[in-house]
Amino acid sequence: MKTNTVYIADDNDTDRTILESALRKLGFEVVSFTTGDAICDAIRKADRPVIALVDWLMPGRNGVDICRELSANPPSSPVYSIIVTSRTDKTDIAFALDNGADDFVTKPFNIVELRARIHVGIRLLASRQQLFDSNGRLLEHTKNVEQLAATRAEQLVRADRLSTIGILSAGMAHEINNPTSFIAINIQTLEENLQTVSTALDYGATVEQKQEAGLFMAAVPEILGEMKNGIARIRSIVNGLKSYSHLTQEKHGYFAIDDCMETALHLCANRLKYHVTVEKMLGETPQVFGDQFQIEQVLVNIFTNAADAIEESGRDGVLTLSTECANGKVIAQIHDTGRGIPAAALEKVFMPFYTTKAIGKGTGLGLSISRTIITDHKGELLVENHAEGGALFTIILPSKHKAAI
Repeated sequence: MKTNTVYIADDNDTDRTILESALRKLGFEVVSFTTGDAICDAIRKADRPVIALVDWLMPGRNGVDICRELSANPPSSPVYSIIVTSRTDKTDIAFALDNGADDFVTKPFNIVELRARIHVGIRLLASRQQLFDSNGRLLEHTKNVEQLAATRAEQLVRADRLSTIGILSAGMAHEINNPTSFIAINIQTLEENLQTVSTALDYGATVEQKQEAGLFMAAVPEILGEMKNGIARIRSIVNGLKSYSHLTQEKHGYFAIDDCMETALHLCANRLKYHVTVEKMLGETPQVFGDQFQIEQVLVNIFTNAADAIEESGRDGVLTLSTECANGKVIAQIHDTGRGIPAAALEKVFMPFYTTKAIGKGTGLGLSISRTIITDHKGELLVENHAEGGALFTIILPSKHKAAI
């Protein structure tokens, strides 16, 4: 709708006809309406700036109602509203302007004044349209930046997960190597004794051969059991690593925080078992809602940090895990007996790239990403130095009865 087109609304046929005629003589295109509802609907459907002359007194929504509504809920294209009224009292005019009218024209109107006021509106609409366009571009840019930020945040979460896998990989290789070794030894034992069994099955076997075969056959169930346990151990390690590293597996659902702790402990087992004793005081807590794999990532970050802190303390330590439910919240606490966190660093540990570890031992992203994950789950991640020494991390998440993300 071009700005040289004027919308008018007046329920009085005579007044409307006079106004239409005057506007056409001034060179404007005119679109007329008899009700406030009709002109409001047309203005909201317009795809270009609109000059609107609305009579103050009309059935239903009057002129002031229309101006107030358009001011409170602007249409997609800018509008310049002019009240047409026979009222001349300054209080009335001020009331109309205070309620959203951009200008006013009094009846009987002067045609020169009417043209001048409409031209003022046209100039202002041009500026408003520029502002509308600029805002639109700014909103689009903001949306693109937010989308880029979300993408980068997701990439950081995934990069942190892969970095953690790299840190844990040496220990996992060792964990896999142990059951692989005794499987290999048992296979060698089977191979070495198969000939004895074969000979014993022959009628020509000696008494000694038959005895050796009998002893071997008695040991076979135990050998096979050890092999099965080794295979199960390898499968468990591989499946845990596969689940943790599978970047496309992330999805929201209900899960138990205790299960996340067990999985994270399993992944960190080799980092903990040599100098850390794990004590668990897990209560019966309701499920939480969110991405289970991300919560496991948070716990793995905290557990590995705890292992480093205890190792750096120069002595064996304890990692205590506890869970409880209070006030509709699931609360998980992780306390290590390591060297604790320097007081000056407590306010900084969640800052990106901040780390108290030696150069090359940490990126400074783990805790920052962990807090972001917990915040995205409508929860809190807190840290403090425990009264008995070491660091205490607290994760607070809504229970499934409260959660909604």
